[in-house]
Amino acid sequence: MNHRHAVLTLCITGFLVVAMPVIADGRQLPATLAELAPRPELWPGPVTILADAEFTNGRAIRKGQIVRIEKVTPEGVTLEDGSMFFRLDAGQTDLFERVGALVRSLTPEQLVLKRTDLPGRPELWPERLPLQVGLTTEDGSQVAAGDELVLIGFCPDGRIKVAAVEQGFTLPVDPVWTDLFDRARERLLLDDADAVPYPYRTLESLLEPSSDGTTVSDLDYLVFYQGRDACPRATHYAPELADSARSRPPRRPVGYRLPQRRRLPGGESHPPREHGSDRSRGYARSRLHGDDPAAAGDRATD
Repeated sequence: MNHRHAVLTLCITGFLVVAMPVIADGRQLPATLAELAPRPELWPGPVTILADAEFTNGRAIRKGQIVRIEKVTPEGVTLEDGSMFFRLDAGQTDLFERVGALVRSLTPEQLVLKRTDLPGRPELWPERLPLQVGLTTEDGSQVAAGDELVLIGFCPDGRIKVAAVEQGFTLPVDPVWTDLFDRARERLLLDDADAVPYPYRTLESLLEPSSDGTTVSDLDYLVFYQGRDACPRATHYAPELADSARSRPPRRPVGYRLPQRRRLPGGESHPPREHGSDRSRGYARSRLHGDDPAAAGDRATD
């Protein structure tokens, strides 16, 4: 198992009283951490620190510093600044001000959309999700912040299963490490969000654009050719197969398209490498943790 160690103990700081927003433009806002914790779709990504703080390991954060939310619980907010995890009272950040701004920006339909609704709403799933934090897999492979992942589905524990297409494996990640909720809310406003099923949209996003403007959803059949990218004969045969398919059009439309990512020496593309029958990876996030054992109580395992 890999562990994401969290939480530094705060030892010197000013104490701020949490402002409890209740109504904004006629909409009910989460008024406490207990109300906000089960609604990660309303957690803002970054928050601003409102008071200087020092920790038991000698590290400090300063007023005005912008940090990322890692987790919200009824007891407090776990944050990260790129090098360490730490927990603060919500009143020491502008968390609720940012939540209020987000709520006011949403339509009533967007506001009622919850994380638990998304597994049954594939028309709202985006084709690509940029990862907002860096991860290291169990075998040492890197998935960098900014890498685009393909959404495969939802895990029972609330995480999402994604594919790192460039690296050729899958892994579960916390949806708050992506912009899943923002993109799902954008799709909610589209009149034709369900016009093309998600599997077709995802496959289309992985292929080179067609020369005649057709898309996967226009075709009656799809032909898949899988070759090993380490095999020269397989890689050089791919263009020949494409030419053959184009020169002998079948009775019905059949698509022959190549993946975008990996490139052959001649400029063609080929599928990502397979890593055995089970390509799902665990991962770890490396961050500093506190020297007080009581401070290491917030852990996640994968």
